[in-house]
Amino acid sequence: MTGDGTTSTVLLIGEFLKQSELYITEGLHPRAVTEGFEKGKKKALDVLVSLLSNISPKEIKFTVFLVRLRIYFFRGKLCF
Repeated sequence: MTGDGTTSTVLLIGEFLKQSELYITEGLHPRAVTEGFEKGKKKALDVLVSLLSNISPKEIKFTVFLVRLRIYFFRGKLCF
């Protein structure tokens, strides 16, 4: 177990696709599904930004350091 989020990501994307298929088979245009994903992405990013506004610059620097360290150790599994 590496904890890099691969399994969680695959499960989440699989559920998105399953739900998308239901809507498309009911007649919803695939472009509408894509637009919904884009709106969801924007909302998620807005929430993350609002959460970051409550964190001190020192905590943000430390968090960025941890993320870079994690990327360094797991770069074999990441696609750049």
